[in-house]
Amino acid sequence: MASICESTKIFIQDICEYAEEGNQLIVKTPKILISTRVIDPYVAWIVIYRGKKLSLTSGPGIFESTFTRIIRFMHEIEGNNESDNS
Repeated sequence: MASICESTKIFIQDICEYAEEGNQLIVKTPKILISTRVIDPYVAWIVIYRGKKLSLTSGPGIFESTFTRIIRFMHEIEGNNESDNS
């Protein structure tokens, strides 16, 4: 399985921290687009990675971190891309 580089993980972590402080954002790179909308106390997320979409909500009472869910989603996409190339 292809791994996600450490700098990408740090970038995603910084985005998560910024958004969960109550800041809305849109971030676009060649491989990923992340958009958040704050509906206090929740944050609605749209993550598009390599053409695949993940929608999620973070906030009180949601125990799995947004960072973990986004990284897991990216790993799943990388794994699918690798098996498609076999």
